[in-house]
Amino acid sequence: MRLIAAYGYSAVVTDYHSGIVVTGGTIEVSGQGIGVYAYYGTNIRVSALTVVGSGASEGRGVFCYTSTSMTVTGLVASQLGSGIESEYCTIALASSTLSDNRYGYYSFYDTQVSVTGLTVRRNERGVFDDGTARLSISRSLAEENDFGFYLHPDGSGIVTVTGCTARRSSYTADYDPEIGAYDGIGFVLSDAYNHFGGRSTVSSSIASENEHYGFYLYHPGPTVFKGNSALSNGDDGVYVYEAYGSYGPVWGSNDIARDNSGYGLYSDYAVIGTGNRISGNDEDDWGCPGWTCTVSR
Repeated sequence: MRLIAAYGYSAVVTDYHSGIVVTGGTIEVSGQGIGVYAYYGTNIRVSALTVVGSGASEGRGVFCYTSTSMTVTGLVASQLGSGIESEYCTIALASSTLSDNRYGYYSFYDTQVSVTGLTVRRNERGVFDDGTARLSISRSLAEENDFGFYLHPDGSGIVTVTGCTARRSSYTADYDPEIGAYDGIGFVLSDAYNHFGGRSTVSSSIASENEHYGFYLYHPGPTVFKGNSALSNGDDGVYVYEAYGSYGPVWGSNDIARDNSGYGLYSDYAVIGTGNRISGNDEDDWGCPGWTCTVSR
């Protein structure tokens, strides 16, 4: 199967349908075209599909809008505005590769998102979440994006990140006023202060060789941060900003920061926890402000 979607049209549309299966083949997208558009659908399945844009395309590979129980597996999407975009959906993504797009995966106020085995490479933003209620990402890789994982639940959601890697994010002097920082960051978690209780979790993940921070927690809200490694990043390995009141606290334990060009671990408010270790960072003489850690010389 080889289809073409151009100038705002979609190759496959599932308006108000359920049980639609799209599998195999290639879709070419130009302009603002959409490869697969799930619009108010239920139980939509997409698998083993390739969607390719023109490079200048603002189109979408797969676009889920107000749909439930959608699954996307084995998608390859490149040179698009967004490889996958979902708004107000319940969606599961697995074993897909999204590269050379503006957004690899863009999630906007979804109800529930599950991501596993995702690779996002050379996008402006690898994974960008804005306001999703429940977001789980595991065993996924962000490589050579401007921002690797940019997770912004906007005060309403809970994020769980497990066993993910963000490496070689590029600094292009793109300033983001939402988080008061430039790009080149592996992981961003911002405004996760869930008003309805609950805690976000970042665990067993690695940020390495990013040109700015490895992990940046900006007004993170109640967050468990454990067993993570920040290695050889171009600024602080882990930077926690204003985790106080409803913006905190952060529980940080058994984290490692090594060979970063700044602090290994830094927070302007106290992080709760023990078992953290730093070594080989440029600012190790100052220890790990706001954290409890052991310094290895």
